[in-house]
Amino acid sequence: MPTGEHRTETSRVGTRPAPATGTPAKKPSGKRLDIQGLRAIAVGVVVLNHLLDWPHGGFVGVDVFFVISGYLITGRLLRTAGTKSVGQYFYTFYKLRARRILPAGLLVIGLTIVAAQLVFGGVRAHNVLVDGGWAAIFLANWHFASAGTNYFEAGDGESPLQHYWSLSVEEQFYVVWPVLVLLAVILLQRRFAAHGLSDRTRDLTVGAMAVVLSLAGFAYSLHQTAAEPTAAYFSTLSRSWELGAGAALACFLPHVRKIPRGWAEVLSVAGVAIIAVAVFITPSTNGFPGPWAAPAVLGSALVIAAGSIGTAHVRNVLLTNRASTFLGDISYSVYLVHFPLVVIMGVLLPQDDLFRWLAVLGGTVGLSTLIFYFVEEPFRDFRTGIHPDLRNKFFYGAAPVLMAMCLTVPILVRPIPPGVDSKTFLALGEAQAEVDRKLANGDDSSTVQLQSALLDSVQATSWPNDLDPAIGDAPRADRIAPVFPSSCNEVDEALTPEQCTSGADDAEHSAVLIGDSITMWLATAFEDLHASGDPLVDDWKVTDLGTSGCSFSSNVSQVRGFSRADRAGCQSRVSDALDYIEQTQPDLVLMTINLRKDKRIPFVTSTLKALSADSKVVFVMPPPMTGNPAECYTSLSEPADCATTVKKDWKKYRAKMRDELPEFGGTVLDTKDLFCIADQCPAFVATTPTKADGLHPLASYVDYMQGAFSELIDKRGTLDLS
Repeated sequence: MPTGEHRTETSRVGTRPAPATGTPAKKPSGKRLDIQGLRAIAVGVVVLNHLLDWPHGGFVGVDVFFVISGYLITGRLLRTAGTKSVGQYFYTFYKLRARRILPAGLLVIGLTIVAAQLVFGGVRAHNVLVDGGWAAIFLANWHFASAGTNYFEAGDGESPLQHYWSLSVEEQFYVVWPVLVLLAVILLQRRFAAHGLSDRTRDLTVGAMAVVLSLAGFAYSLHQTAAEPTAAYFSTLSRSWELGAGAALACFLPHVRKIPRGWAEVLSVAGVAIIAVAVFITPSTNGFPGPWAAPAVLGSALVIAAGSIGTAHVRNVLLTNRASTFLGDISYSVYLVHFPLVVIMGVLLPQDDLFRWLAVLGGTVGLSTLIFYFVEEPFRDFRTGIHPDLRNKFFYGAAPVLMAMCLTVPILVRPIPPGVDSKTFLALGEAQAEVDRKLANGDDSSTVQLQSALLDSVQATSWPNDLDPAIGDAPRADRIAPVFPSSCNEVDEALTPEQCTSGADDAEHSAVLIGDSITMWLATAFEDLHASGDPLVDDWKVTDLGTSGCSFSSNVSQVRGFSRADRAGCQSRVSDALDYIEQTQPDLVLMTINLRKDKRIPFVTSTLKALSADSKVVFVMPPPMTGNPAECYTSLSEPADCATTVKKDWKKYRAKMRDELPEFGGTVLDTKDLFCIADQCPAFVATTPTKADGLHPLASYVDYMQGAFSELIDKRGTLDLS
């Protein structure tokens, strides 16, 4: 977060000089231009990463901010510790922090909550209100860490306030660090009471403390990143070493021997280059923040050091040009504003194209400039209120504001794209003709009725008023509502298979469901057939052994979970499932899993091949993805915004499974026609939403299409053992 104080050391550092005119020179701003430029790079790559998902390591900009913050804040603490009473020390520090952080931070939280109530629906709008509360009390990081490790909460839409986690990390760090600095200085003053405490002794001692704490924090970061990567990403303890690195710089740099300006400039450019490399090579999945945040931290440290130990002004044009320093000035507001715009514009402008990019960038620059001049600056200099030269500052910022307005205009004149292309239009026409022909011939099967309803929903231009359940009115875990206890699919639960079985205990035939959380809808479908007395399943009992968030393989060592901490639990669950299958030798094994990547297919085929010796094996294709209702359903959206076309990857995976399974007697059950028609997949059918999150079918929709499901498995001979 770009929240370090703007006014910093000025000696030997590039600061904007006073004008050489006949008028009195203005008071120097005290800003280190190279640090302002460093802020600009940091916030720039963060914004691009969130908006374009490029560069893929742009999130390391936050790590750059941590180093800057640790450096600037510790410098302020060293200058005041021991010179004031304890009460004055803390009062002055937190008063300045409050003026710096709260006005703009709370304003953006409030505006985002209001926008969420207007744009989002149901639970997502409520979740933003809750997120705002956690962000306002600087506990957002722990709140989002908890949500990030909960599989079912993760699908309820990205929070526009999620980026406040980094601000929470900073403020939690600054609850502890000022206390440690003051204690160290007080102890040193007592130790050197006779001769007086020198600045050098004070700085080097506090610096040594910062180094020790940073090394401990880095070691913990390595451990937690390996064990719980989501928690590590948001954890103050896993990030403390980055702020500590900046703190150590503030302590040691004033006592480092100066180097020629040329060498300092080389050092500065090298730091920027390291950050640039980090932006492109840092992985987003493994090893972050420990150890992969280290390159960005190192690059930031080199830039800061270069500006501190050079014998003359460092001229790094990448950092000290007018554009970079202006962006650095407004970087805090840019950081606050950009992510709510990214998320909300993603709903208002669902197509990821130039129009959305311009709207987000234009809105970010314009709003940030206004917040900087009318909120940040006046509150920072609270005693004088609004600056006497605010008009000049406003007009200085008028160009970016006008540019923002111009960039946002395309939203208002953007052409509305057609609902479907010509190929899809013809395919829907053919599907409609086929359904009409079947109905005219007296075919009133559940399958034909479902196809007719799917066609109506695909071509709908408005949302039904009586959707049941209403989209977004309940958390995803409740909306899926499996017929068995939800813990049947949880990694850390130990329910017996009998507790997760539908059908009569003495049924002649048995089937087992294996895979990930997608097995829940199949378990619900079979329970519905049993409950309705469908003769197709009279002689069958079905046991759900799927596990949410776990891959499935007959080679248990290959099983993975969401995190390394989940792996042991996943492997245990899969091992128990395989043991149960070996002991009971069911007539049928149905496997389904989210085929997100090609590499999962060998696990599926090898597992089914291993089980095919004693049981009939069938792979049930997961439903094609639709839009996540929590994200695409809003007061301003249309059904087409949530509908999707069956992806090429899904068809590729289906073709591979159809090619490989027959080699050992396996078959593929294609469920696409239960959710889509003419390769178009709507978010609702009749008055029933189809998915909870784009992937998992709702229990209510499974109830709705149970007749078509029965006809499908009957037609495909899924339960035929002959």
